Amino acid sequence: MAGTGKTVAISEWLRCAARSGSVSAIGWVSLSEEHNDIGVFWGSLLASLELPELPESAAHAAERPWKGAELIADSFARLDGSPLVVLDNVHAIYNPVVLAGLAHLLERLPGHATIVVSSRFRPAIPWHQLDLAGVLVRAGPEDLAFTRVEVQALLDASGVQVEDAELDLILEISSGWPAIVRMTAQLLAAAEDNSRALTSVVASGHSVISDFLAGELLSSVSTEHRDFLTLTAVPDEFDTALATELAGTSASRLLSEVLDLQFPFVSTRSDGDETYRYHPLMRAYLRSELVRALGSDGVRRIELRAGHWYLNLRTPVAAIRHLLASDDRYGLYRGLLDLGPKAVLGPDAGMFLKTLDEAPVEVADDPWVHLLRSIHGIECGAMADADAFLQAASGRPSAICPPDLFDRLHCAVTIDLRTRFGENVPVYALPAAVADHREIEAYVAVQQAKLMLPPIGHNRVKHQLLIAVSRADYARCPAPHLEALTLLALLDGAHDQFVSMGIRALAAVRAATAAGIGNNADVVRCVVMCRYFHFLTGTQAPEQVETSFALSTGADGMLTPLAGWDWHALSALVMFPDSECKSQAARDIAEATKAALASPGAHPLLAPTVPLAIQALIAAHEYELAQRIVQIATTILGHCPEFSVASAMIEIADGRVRHCPQLLDAALSHPALRLVGGIQAHILRAVVAADAGQDERVLGNLESAIALAEPQHLVHPFLSLDRAVPLLDAYVGRFGRHDAFVDRIRTRPDAVHLSTNIALTPAERRVLQHLASPQSTQEIADTLCVSVNTVKTHLRGIYLKLGATSRRDAISAARVAGLL
Repeated sequence: MAGTGKTVAISEWLRCAARSGSVSAIGWVSLSEEHNDIGVFWGSLLASLELPELPESAAHAAERPWKGAELIADSFARLDGSPLVVLDNVHAIYNPVVLAGLAHLLERLPGHATIVVSSRFRPAIPWHQLDLAGVLVRAGPEDLAFTRVEVQALLDASGVQVEDAELDLILEISSGWPAIVRMTAQLLAAAEDNSRALTSVVASGHSVISDFLAGELLSSVSTEHRDFLTLTAVPDEFDTALATELAGTSASRLLSEVLDLQFPFVSTRSDGDETYRYHPLMRAYLRSELVRALGSDGVRRIELRAGHWYLNLRTPVAAIRHLLASDDRYGLYRGLLDLGPKAVLGPDAGMFLKTLDEAPVEVADDPWVHLLRSIHGIECGAMADADAFLQAASGRPSAICPPDLFDRLHCAVTIDLRTRFGENVPVYALPAAVADHREIEAYVAVQQAKLMLPPIGHNRVKHQLLIAVSRADYARCPAPHLEALTLLALLDGAHDQFVSMGIRALAAVRAATAAGIGNNADVVRCVVMCRYFHFLTGTQAPEQVETSFALSTGADGMLTPLAGWDWHALSALVMFPDSECKSQAARDIAEATKAALASPGAHPLLAPTVPLAIQALIAAHEYELAQRIVQIATTILGHCPEFSVASAMIEIADGRVRHCPQLLDAALSHPALRLVGGIQAHILRAVVAADAGQDERVLGNLESAIALAEPQHLVHPFLSLDRAVPLLDAYVGRFGRHDAFVDRIRTRPDAVHLSTNIALTPAERRVLQHLASPQSTQEIADTLCVSVNTVKTHLRGIYLKLGATSRRDAISAARVAGLL
């Protein structure tokens, strides 16, 4: 590409190479039209290194490319040191004989010699063969493009001061193209107003830019090819199909010919198809040429063709952008009706609505557009904006959407918004479904499931949500698909099916990642649910599941958690074990919990997590704050059995256990007690019974807690409650079919045993593992392949460290200490 700084870069490199002595001889050949004669080409190559011309007998043979290449390679081989030749302007060579000779020379070049090929476009040489041979080093326009730092340095050297936003604009319009950056710096140095000068550059209306593009890149292009270039500059990018739509049936041939001319397209692959883009300034120049050639009406016709092509391809942003530019109201209305729901329920919703900012007032103010903006506001967590747009969409007909379809979507958006506000929504009788609107039906199915959530059975709600998942998947509509998966995970969590909740939440996170959905409340909820599952089961969350504290701006202008305070509190809770400052982390959990309790529509998952929040506060010795949280929760949500469990935790931690049995009995007899709360209550009853010396009650409550925890693999309640693990140690081996699960809890590295400072040697640990078996001392020695005296020595060390005098006492002490 012209103006990329090839010659300057090569010259500077040669200067450094000569200074370091890494090259012995340097030749430079500036190629031109005359070098399409192979004899002239070979002669210039030899002369550049002051090599003798080929003898007359060999000169005739050298007209054959492969023979000439051999002769030149032999001449190079006779040179000492490291000779180097620069072939500049190789794009001037079009004779296939000369190009074939150069290709043969590059293949046969001696190892101590180097040839640098400099060209605006890639010459027709089999580069892949040289690449496979490992002798090729490439440097393209992207390698020579200026970085942000280099652009700033050039502007500083030119005496030009720019703001950060102006520097960003220069980088955007130039893509680091050195010639354009240099010209822009010169224009800004001579201009009084940077903003006005940059506007001129962006429009490619400045004569300096236009002359460079026309003279350096377009002067050698035929009229037919130039027409093709101007027509395909209308869209942001194009492939063969779109080029055919815009430039006619000859587009495929013209594209191939332009590519053969090595025109500087930016080429990319998308879903297996090759797409092409112009440099921003080149595209702006070609579009200005198109306006001069066809006039404004002609350009609008091309825009309309592009818009309909994207409309049929169901690509919302590009379709609406071109339909707006075409000024065709019918096409624009059709695009907004057919593709609007797909756009706002997809990852490109923000870009789609930003495109609509350029729409005429009567289009932008249509109720259908307001309804689309309301959906986007809900998806982004901007509930105040969503409510305002919904109000603006109400009470008047739409010129874009038929009444029956508009009313159906309006009802669904109302349900969505009101349920997210935590309001009780009456059961709507939605208008009948309208065919050919898959995205709308997927969205409606999710909202219908929301209406069923409180009063209707678990299985019917799950069935409706699975229907919504199926419809969203069929419509390839990521937002309803994600929301339905999120609600399924929530439903499982609300019914204490934590394994299923974790699996569904992880599936939703992965689906959101695949769809390109990032800053979304449902994504945050699924991430937190996934982390909560791993928190309860004591397992490691996948790498892609990172706890998020995403924020959004509320109606009062204050930053609030994107998914709500209840999810923010749960997120802080699952991160508590990894926090460095437990005291501050506990206070943060308390503040988030208070905010969640005060917010409308707190999710049912919140009440069972209050005891977990109390545990965090107890761990930080914040007893008064913990008691205050329980009082606030009881005042706002009424009496929940989990709050009795939390109160019992506080009393036990504070050494006051008189009311604990009544609190725990009341909680366990309550039908609304959830699974985690039930496990905690049984563990706490075991602790109280242990203090009272009631051995059978201790074992009974531990068995009940384990029986509840094992099906869902919930180990956290045992690891987080003081004395739970020591009690398991004391009763180890007495849990029957649950022994394996108990051992899994006890042997975890984060399990806190009554005595964890007993340091046994590895050999003593091996002997101790066999001590609980029926084996005799001699049999243990035989199993370990050591002498019986060695085993006895280790036993003396074990007894001493455990304070035991017999094998039975040693086994009991080892279990209490968590060593067995």
